[in-house]
Amino acid sequence: MKIRLGYACVPVTINETSSHTLTYTNYKKLGIKGNEKLDSVIKSNFNALENILKYNIKNDITFFRMTSELLPNVISLRNYIRNCVVFIIINLKFN
Repeated sequence: MKIRLGYACVPVTINETSSHTLTYTNYKKLGIKGNEKLDSVIKSNFNALENILKYNIKNDITFFRMTSELLPNVISLRNYIRNCVVFIIINLKFN
């Protein structure tokens, strides 16, 4: 039986986090700029996730639990989630 070890959410050997967030209060305070900040946070989280997954593959880490903070809980993000899934499929290339 092969045992595969992994970790949950936060890698300690690389300086990456996919858990940046934006509260609803701050989102509303930013007004029109709130959408720009939301986009920035989500893109930053997905870029960090990509780097974490590449690190895991390079180091033969086969189990990783993604954070629930990957997408800030600001507004209904159903369409944004669909776009993010497309982003992952298109941009994450594992060799």
